[in-house]
Amino acid sequence: MSFVNNLLLAISLYWKTVFIIVYPLALLPIFSIDHEVSTKCAYVIVLMAGYWITEALPIPITSAIPVAFFPLMGILDSSATAECYASEATMLFIGGYMLALAVEASDLQLRISLHVIKLIGFSPRKLHISFSCITMFISMWISNTATTALMIPIVYTTLKELEANGVGKMYEGEGALARDEESPEEEKRRPTRSTMAYFISIAYASTIGGTGFITGNASNLEFKGIYETTYPNLKISSTHWLIVCLPYMIITMAFTIFWVQIMYMGLFRPSSSAAQELKAGTEEKEMVKAYITEKLNSMGLISFHEIAVAVCFFGAILLWVFRQPHFMPGWADLWVEYNTTIKDASAAMAIVIVIFLVPRKPGCVYAFSSNEDKKPLGHSNGLLTWKYSLKKLPWGLFFLIGAGFAIAEGAHKSGLSERLTKEMEALVKFSSFGILAIMALIATFMTQLTTNVGVCSILMPVLATVAKAADVHPIYIMFPANIACSFAYLLPVSTPPNALIADYIHMPTLQMMKIGIIVVVTSYLVMLGIFAGLLPILYKVNKFPLQAYMPLDAGVAKP
Repeated sequence: MSFVNNLLLAISLYWKTVFIIVYPLALLPIFSIDHEVSTKCAYVIVLMAGYWITEALPIPITSAIPVAFFPLMGILDSSATAECYASEATMLFIGGYMLALAVEASDLQLRISLHVIKLIGFSPRKLHISFSCITMFISMWISNTATTALMIPIVYTTLKELEANGVGKMYEGEGALARDEESPEEEKRRPTRSTMAYFISIAYASTIGGTGFITGNASNLEFKGIYETTYPNLKISSTHWLIVCLPYMIITMAFTIFWVQIMYMGLFRPSSSAAQELKAGTEEKEMVKAYITEKLNSMGLISFHEIAVAVCFFGAILLWVFRQPHFMPGWADLWVEYNTTIKDASAAMAIVIVIFLVPRKPGCVYAFSSNEDKKPLGHSNGLLTWKYSLKKLPWGLFFLIGAGFAIAEGAHKSGLSERLTKEMEALVKFSSFGILAIMALIATFMTQLTTNVGVCSILMPVLATVAKAADVHPIYIMFPANIACSFAYLLPVSTPPNALIADYIHMPTLQMMKIGIIVVVTSYLVMLGIFAGLLPILYKVNKFPLQAYMPLDAGVAKP
């Protein structure tokens, strides 16, 4: 074998090792700019971005880089960095995911899936549209992470039932492996294009739906808090939010479904391999219909386990929605007088405790019954068990979520965000629309590498400064940039829903980038058109007199 062939073979086998070593060295010229702490922070962020994109290191390990590098480079100390990985958002993620696991453990998702298939029909494309729209609607009211975690087992079970009856395949090769099967081969299995279509769509639908209402996204609440703290006499109107964001949400979701079906489901390409995967004849559809009916009959009446989990699920939704709904007093306001702030994680973990306490079989109510047949014979497990949770929880995702907050905190503490602020002040020479477009574009790029709430917390104080300098109504600049913080479609690290589906079906990062880049561009263009058209009608965006809304001695301060 020639030297060239040997070299190519070595590169194909060891390219990850070579990249891990060479890439940090190739980034060293960044330090030629200066040796400020902010430059060191930028170096770490760019380093992590390269490892995330190529997956040269496992994504959770790359996500742990700030814990090692930030203290060594003087960006953040060890305690401050570690706290980013055990934040309120992380606890909300755990609570939301455990709630989804309780649904899965009760087989409630199977019953829902069978009824959805029976109601909508057996067309994979119709099911794809239905699941996307349902996810989007739910995500308007609860976090996108919790929504995605809830929908994953429902979609997975539906696809599994369809595959068992000859409609589509979940993984390339023979059959689909069970999710809880401990096999080294599972890591090598690649999802089919149709499987990726379903799962990437629910991730994107939860992100898009989160922009539809104030309570649907953590970054929305972050924006509202910063805006109303910076401008005490200005308030975010829930009505205005719906007027502006509902058209954006519906148009963007419609295009996303359309684009995903073209790319992964063979829409308009009936002879393509993607379309052939989903093709099922009339006879097969009748067989599936008969099977679904038989399966529902075999499940019998809904069990206490399923009812209790459903009650807990809807209870969690009500607690999340009415914690501080902003259009009326919320239950969390009862604790304001005690100077206690209650967030969604508290509600989530309260429901989780209930899930572990309530027995899945209510035999305990017959403990003192005179009827010996009704008396319980043993202890009943809770609606969810810790052993089941321990095996199912994607622990690596905690590092991924924490990394986003660590990057945001590091950028703030190191002065990187302040450097960006100074660069952005030059934007005042542009028109109002120019500033809107540029700031939304910056937010779009930043949110691919860190959490939307992290980007929002960095950018919003900066944009308040820019609005004051440009003498433009702050809502015109800050609102679109906040929505752009949710254009997180390219990488698993961009937002927890992406990470959830990437981990669950082993979706390659490059596949996510291929489908996501068009969704990013579309979201950006739709947002520009709608916000630039509607905000001037709802607000006076040019020559905004700040003194009319703020005390004369009030400045633009970070909350």
